[in-house]
Amino acid sequence: MRGLTADTTRHASLIAARTSRTRARFSRRGPIEWIPVDDTGLQPRITLVSGIDPAMRQSVWGFSDDGRWMFYGLGNQDSTLGSLWVRYLDGQPQRVDNASQPYWSGLTWTDDKLFFVGGSEVAYSVDLPTSGVASDSLRVSREGKDVFSVPISASGDFVAMHYYGFRIPIVRVVQAMTALGVDLSECCAFGYYWDLSPRWGHVADRQLMVAGADYDHRNLSIAGVHDTSPTTVHAPPQHGGLSVSHASWSHDDRFIGYTVKKTIANLSHHLYIADVSAAPQRIEVTSVHTNNVKWRPGANTRHVAYSEYPAIEAQQRVMLGIVETNPLRVTTRPLIEHAPSDIYGITYEWNADGTAILHHGGATGEYTVTFVDAVGTTKHVPLGLFFRDEDSTRWTIPHLSWSKDGRRLICRTNLGFSIASIDLATQQVTAPVELPIDIDFAWWDRRLVAP
Repeated sequence: MRGLTADTTRHASLIAARTSRTRARFSRRGPIEWIPVDDTGLQPRITLVSGIDPAMRQSVWGFSDDGRWMFYGLGNQDSTLGSLWVRYLDGQPQRVDNASQPYWSGLTWTDDKLFFVGGSEVAYSVDLPTSGVASDSLRVSREGKDVFSVPISASGDFVAMHYYGFRIPIVRVVQAMTALGVDLSECCAFGYYWDLSPRWGHVADRQLMVAGADYDHRNLSIAGVHDTSPTTVHAPPQHGGLSVSHASWSHDDRFIGYTVKKTIANLSHHLYIADVSAAPQRIEVTSVHTNNVKWRPGANTRHVAYSEYPAIEAQQRVMLGIVETNPLRVTTRPLIEHAPSDIYGITYEWNADGTAILHHGGATGEYTVTFVDAVGTTKHVPLGLFFRDEDSTRWTIPHLSWSKDGRRLICRTNLGFSIASIDLATQQVTAPVELPIDIDFAWWDRRLVAP
């Protein structure tokens, strides 16, 4: 379907996969449709891809940041007939792999380049020109090496590949975007990676990685583009604990929040904060089990949220840590607390500018938006949506998501999807609107710019 212009895509907020109500829930079969959402509500559906083989499941990965390209995969139930497709939104669907390169995993992209990992864990690149016709795929990873994904640096000038294989160290190589297929110097030989797609910083071209000799001995390290050896941020037991678990950059790349397993027993992960603006400094923040660490977006780059469990099966709460320097220290305060219940987990997500948190948890299972001001003071606005079966106490994992501009949100309950808009100035939330009942999977298009 032609005629979907840039102005149309700029205001469209939701991409959805549609399936027949007679099929199993969340089967992701049927056409791929776009449902534009604006301040007046839901707009008529636009079919982007039709005529999909009924035996194929479809999975929409997302859009390029300029909103002109959509990426999706097709596959049968046993994943033997996978394929990767793109659609220029003013053009037609186009398959970008071939029979010898079945789609597998690991999509990353810029506005004009797509990377994917095909069969036998081989990385390929695809050009996305302004003509709207994608190029053939080109192998960019080294012969005889396996990769998991091709993460793109903050500048967009480099990609990283972490080669691995049987009984050999995992090594990081970098390729310049202008010389794909040519590896620069090797770095970071490890025997085990906790995260097979180590994360570039948000601003600087540095990666952080949780890796070590084996599963039980994981360090936290960072490495720049041209480094031939990593900089160690945390090495247990020298810096505390037994093994590093998970790590994430602050949005200005000055700090890293990470959890360290302290004892052999489960539920013994504590939060640490490291200042990596110079030689790494670190501080232990919590003395109870901690996870789900998320740095605050926007202007408050020294604010970090995290989940805290006072004891096994005790009611979880979400805390806010405020990082100060010279010397490095962290003060904390509660952000989200619920009355004790059998459901003690809280799932949460910041919006794009760090002014609000969408969360779910507690005895009632009600979705709530919590507005957070510059110093961490909160205002809770319940949505009247509950993640549970109607007239039942049975729970499943919720789906929470914000639009890129941080003004709209989507919640998935056992009964379907609902959307709502928020007014950041007045801290008001509109009454949620239910999406059509035959949608089985949907998420916000995160490339949206503020209108």
